Amino acid sequence: MPGLDAQKHKKHNCAPINEAAEPCRAKLKLKVLHLKTKLGSFKAQKLTCDKMASHIKLQAQKTERTIKEEFQKLYQFLRAEEAARIDAVRNEVTLKSEAMNIRMVNLTAEISSLTDKIQTIESEMKAEDFSFMLNVKDTMLRSQCNLPDPETPSEALIDEAKHLGNLQFTVWKKMKNIIQYTPVTLDPNTGGSMWTISEHMTRSTMSDKSQALPENPERLYNSEVFGSEGFRSGKHSWDVVVGGDFWAVGVAAKTKPKTSGKIWAIYRVVALTFCVNLLQRIM
Repeated sequence: MPGLDAQKHKKHNCAPINEAAEPCRAKLKLKVLHLKTKLGSFKAQKLTCDKMASHIKLQAQKTERTIKEEFQKLYQFLRAEEAARIDAVRNEVTLKSEAMNIRMVNLTAEISSLTDKIQTIESEMKAEDFSFMLNVKDTMLRSQCNLPDPETPSEALIDEAKHLGNLQFTVWKKMKNIIQYTPVTLDPNTGGSMWTISEHMTRSTMSDKSQALPENPERLYNSEVFGSEGFRSGKHSWDVVVGGDFWAVGVAAKTKPKTSGKIWAIYRVVALTFCVNLLQRIM
């Protein structure tokens, strides 16, 4: 019968389609699962990048503030040094101007005295011979002058060489006394979440609370932090101030992020201090 044949034909076609669809759906399900996993990775990466973007802003604010504070210290030193040197010049001006004024007053008095004496003698020289000869002995006495010839005073001018000679070098040399150089500075981008790095990146302390830090590839685990610069060869030494009952100071071989590397360090645990030179996990 035609109707029965059509129904048989329909069942005959559906069976292979159903059989073929199931494995395809299974494969696609795995692919969708893989895509969802990939989507989760991208979302997690975006979240990490969002945290890093926020952290970059915080770093920028902190870095700019520290730079301004450090330069403010230099400005303050330079302003104080400038004021002190200008005061020194003005003090010298006052002293030498007063000395010059006193000398000019004395010279004016001597000039006035000599002028009067010359006028008196010249007046007596014009007198009649009898009167002139009568007073000549006194006139001769008045004509005597025991004053030494005036000399131009030495070191009377401002000592410009003292105030201006190698001025920048002298100030720079003095500035070195207020500037501290630290051969090793810590890299806050490698510090674990339990580390607190000082503003000048020269000190680190363990904190009781974990910080919300971005998970950048350079970031170490909770108990480590690297210096900002490395070295390839040579002899190197540092003075490191440590404290507390637990600490570790050493050097580590450069490795890929989040991998193990060789470390040489001095450890202190409570009352025990010892050295290690092992292939161990450092990040």
